[in-house]
Amino acid sequence: MKVSTAIELLKELDPNAQIAAQWYDQEDMTAHGDDEMNTEVWNLAMEIFNNYEFPDMHYAVEQAIDEAKQRLAKEETHA
Repeated sequence: MKVSTAIELLKELDPNAQIAAQWYDQEDMTAHGDDEMNTEVWNLAMEIFNNYEFPDMHYAVEQAIDEAKQRLAKEETHA
């Protein structure tokens, strides 16, 4: 996703809202020892990546919500 697209999408949200987000840029991935990474490779990889579906992120956020509820419930019983 282009940064400009992400910025436009984020503008639609309440600026005080909390979100779950993670991203990597070309520099991040090159820093992991991939000397063959150039802009052409990176741009094509991002075109491919943008067509992937990631249900695991949703599952991970749901797990975090469940854990948060459990922790807060424990805190309430110990208060």
